[in-house]
Amino acid sequence: MKFSCEASELKKGLNIAQKAITGKTATPIMSGIYLSAQENKLILRGSDLNISIETQVNVKTEEPGAVLINAKIISDLMGKLSGEVFLYEEGKEVFVKSGDLNVYNMPKMNVDDYPAFPDLDAKEKIELTDAAFDDLVYMTEFACATDDSRPLFTGILMEVKEGKITFVGTNTHRLAIKSKDIQANDMSCVIPAKVLSEIRTIAQGFSDPQNISIGVLYNQIMLTVGDTKIVTRLLDGRFPDYRRVIPKSFTLTANVVRQDLITILDRVVLFSKATDHSTVKMNFENNKLLITASGTDIGSAKEEIACEMEGNSLKIAFNAAYVMDVLKHSNTEKITFRLNSALTPGIIDNGDNEFCYIVTPVRVL
Repeated sequence: MKFSCEASELKKGLNIAQKAITGKTATPIMSGIYLSAQENKLILRGSDLNISIETQVNVKTEEPGAVLINAKIISDLMGKLSGEVFLYEEGKEVFVKSGDLNVYNMPKMNVDDYPAFPDLDAKEKIELTDAAFDDLVYMTEFACATDDSRPLFTGILMEVKEGKITFVGTNTHRLAIKSKDIQANDMSCVIPAKVLSEIRTIAQGFSDPQNISIGVLYNQIMLTVGDTKIVTRLLDGRFPDYRRVIPKSFTLTANVVRQDLITILDRVVLFSKATDHSTVKMNFENNKLLITASGTDIGSAKEEIACEMEGNSLKIAFNAAYVMDVLKHSNTEKITFRLNSALTPGIIDNGDNEFCYIVTPVRVL
């Protein structure tokens, strides 16, 4: 194998493929990255057996071939080099040449022992524009659980039904639902949120609009954008019926200026850091919203903001982070609280008819 390319271009490819390499494997070969020089392109692959990533970069190939080398070393080295670099193998080593005098060498791993990239020939595929995919992921991934003890809820439900594609994220205390129109056959599966997030990030790196292809076969899924493919296992388990928890009617509706509420919560939450869930209390009454928080040995805070109310007055408490998340993921001037009682889930509405955010109140004494 022998090729040359810009160090920055190789670094981009390494950054993508390396995302599949966790560094926690007990198998040394899985800490390696696969490089295959073909006709004016380099294929890069990384894997931890649960997730596999393949991408490509343009190179000038002099001799085709494939090697396996330590992912961290080659990636860190490319981050510290600039201009054109030459990579070639001799014997049991891979050499990197930069300039006339700078040469670096790394031992090769046994490329024949590296697992082949999964061949996922999905019969059913979904095509989404990068803008639609970005919106679906962005508006749901923040609601997912980050605790691996409940792996199902670290994923996003992807449901295609009746001409709609719906992404749903939840940690069981809050629920984010985002839908788009689509022409595709019905299907349903739970995809690791971090995989969807990676594809979203990769798609954002393109200067031109891209389509994202999603193919599902048995318990695996392949997501493709440009020359990058990610294959991973779907999450096992039965996702809750999210439609059952959407409230159908409300005793209170209150409109609040979104940015003003963000500013107030940013200050008030400072006094709830010592409490569980960073709880803030909200009192909706007479077209005003009173927000309070207190913490042992910290003190207390109280601020008021105007709101447009319809319905009954209500005192309720929320995890401040859950409220702040949806506020920061919205871009409308106002948001709407749709509530029933201090003990039942409510909706925070950002004016998007294809989005729904449900949050469970915090019980306070």
